[in-house]
Amino acid sequence: MNDLVIDFEQSFLTKHKLNYSEMTTNKLHKRHYLLYKKRDST
Repeated sequence: MNDLVIDFEQSFLTKHKLNYSEMTTNKLHKRHYLLYKKRDST
């Protein structure tokens, strides 16, 4: 089961040409963007 999950994650990342660090930085950027957006609207 774990092997399947790992294979899926790796194939997903490969398909989208992302590595793990890029994916995490994108999440961070998105989170910061949403925080700033929320702060601006209030």
